[in-house]
Amino acid sequence: MIPPVEAAFTRLEDRRRSLAARLAEMTAAQRDFRPQPEAWSSLQVARHVQLTERAIAGSLRRGAGGVPARRTWKQRLGNVVVGTVLRLGIRVRLPIRVVTPEEGLDLEAVSAEWERERAALSDLLEKVDRAALRAPAFVHPVAGPMDLGEALGFLERHFDHHLRQLARIRRCPGFSEAAPDAASPAVAEEEQT
Repeated sequence: MIPPVEAAFTRLEDRRRSLAARLAEMTAAQRDFRPQPEAWSSLQVARHVQLTERAIAGSLRRGAGGVPARRTWKQRLGNVVVGTVLRLGIRVRLPIRVVTPEEGLDLEAVSAEWERERAALSDLLEKVDRAALRAPAFVHPVAGPMDLGEALGFLERHFDHHLRQLARIRRCPGFSEAAPDAASPAVAEEEQT
């Protein structure tokens, strides 16, 4: 991989592994805990991040055909809004249904699928040259067209946004009670710091 792509991919992979470790430390009840009935569980948040990566990787595989090179004025404004939402952790409705996590998820199945998809993304990114880095690659439903560098940056900011969401879920009343047995030492230690 060319250095900027490799650096972005490594950061994404570090986040995925960290998230997988956090989910593995939780009990099944904690992974499925919802702060409110309409809210997502921790496992659904992880699945949403995975589905978002899948959608972008699919666009990268299909190539730039049909991806406009420039944003309209409305998309430029949308790009600012999306960046602000991700930075500030504002809760918004999903712009597309394809990244909506389903009910009744299994941690092992989600993790295995995500690992396969990450390996496929790695293979795809191995073929990227510097010219492809700035070529139109993906169209966000609100922010408009993004080149590969922008798409990878979006994935990082999107992941960070949802990592903060997971931290909020852990702090919710009832999350600790969702553990029928004692929390693992790593989780207990993290909660004390």
